[in-house]
Amino acid sequence: MEHPYRKYESSPRWPVIRKLIEDLEANNDLILQTPMEYIVGYLCKGLEQENGTR
Repeated sequence: MEHPYRKYESSPRWPVIRKLIEDLEANNDLILQTPMEYIVGYLCKGLEQENGTR
């Protein structure tokens, strides 16, 4: 699936964040209305920006 966060897919954070979201979804603690790639990518981008400002 094409998405604007493709460059973050190689981040070591990507699989960790994806797994955590999948766990929340499996436990019925979270219902996704947005494609997973957009959510994971957005979080990876935000973490990268936050780490860059410190």
